[in-house]
Amino acid sequence: MIPDPTEAIREIKHRLGAESGFDVHRIADETRRRQRESGRKYVTLPPRRPNALTAGNHPMQPSGEAKRFEVDDQSSPPADR
Repeated sequence: MIPDPTEAIREIKHRLGAESGFDVHRIADETRRRQRESGRKYVTLPPRRPNALTAGNHPMQPSGEAKRFEVDDQSSPPADR
């Protein structure tokens, strides 16, 4: 049976975090430094910018255009529920 690596991963994460004082900026700087020193090639993608039309809070219905729905008082068959 393959051992669960979860505990080992948690120990490594805790050790790396403790070395950087659990400061996310220092952890990221340390990670980038290790990447540079490793000699491996890493892909850096450009930052993703939110689309102005999809970002932020928007109402479900545009203001002034509230739609009214008629309520059907008849019960529906069980398959339609």
